[in-house]
Amino acid sequence: MKLTAVEKLLIRSPLRAYMLQRLEAPRVLSHLDIGERSVCLDIGCGSGMGALLINQYLDCEKVVGIDVDPDYGHRSRGIRLTSTKVGSEHKN
Repeated sequence: MKLTAVEKLLIRSPLRAYMLQRLEAPRVLSHLDIGERSVCLDIGCGSGMGALLINQYLDCEKVVGIDVDPDYGHRSRGIRLTSTKVGSEHKN
């Protein structure tokens, strides 16, 4: 499902990023028991912030993010990372 312009504005807001980084990710991701060499999937990854946090908190070999909104796929491909285990693939 594609987001409306208002929904995209809310999702991309600095307040939303702050809440995800400081409140949601530590509470949810720090309590998951993911085995080594797992592939983690972020469904509805949007801008890729969640995939970055999964990479930070979990010991996944690879993090894959998918989103049906092509606008987000193009944006997340430009993310530069210091870890090689997070990537973005875009297929038309």
